[in-house]
Amino acid sequence: MSEVLISDIIIKEDRRAVKSEYVQKLADSIKQIGLINPITITPDNTLIAGYHRLNAFILLGKVRIPAITLNLSDLETRLAEIDENLIRNDLSVLERGDQLLERKRIYEELYPETKAGISGGLARQGLASEIISFAEDTADKTGQSRRTIEQEIKISRDIAPEVKDKIRDTDLADHKTDLIKLSRLEPEKQAAVV
Repeated sequence: MSEVLISDIIIKEDRRAVKSEYVQKLADSIKQIGLINPITITPDNTLIAGYHRLNAFILLGKVRIPAITLNLSDLETRLAEIDENLIRNDLSVLERGDQLLERKRIYEELYPETKAGISGGLARQGLASEIISFAEDTADKTGQSRRTIEQEIKISRDIAPEVKDKIRDTDLADHKTDLIKLSRLEPEKQAAVV
């Protein structure tokens, strides 16, 4: 672990927005008891995990922040970012579904032998991989059931992007039952319902 100049940290443009009320609470906690978990960065100082912690340090007027550096591929870096988001519980159902769908895409790109159909065929040939399936890995990391993960991926996959954009900042974005119903409709009907 080292201390890094905050001004040297690179933030990718596709980062989720920070929640200011959460940053303030985190800053208050850091001021009182210190930083419990350092941020995580790549060797070129690109932020992997800890965006809210970084913003809390900025709010406190700090110049340096403790950081752990990990040497990961681009896909592994993105997977770590998603896992950080999923483990925190402040995502809406819609946001969680989007993160899970992206995690599945990356996981299966990193471990193609875990894709449905391929893993079964390899097992029948006695060539099964020791790498666990996406759903099992994600359930282990997040504490969610495989069914919940599958439902939230379906929501993200089956709701049209323009419909998701319309509901993203509404109460509907966090009502799973309604989102499941919406995901079962054709895109034109989804837009009409919304």
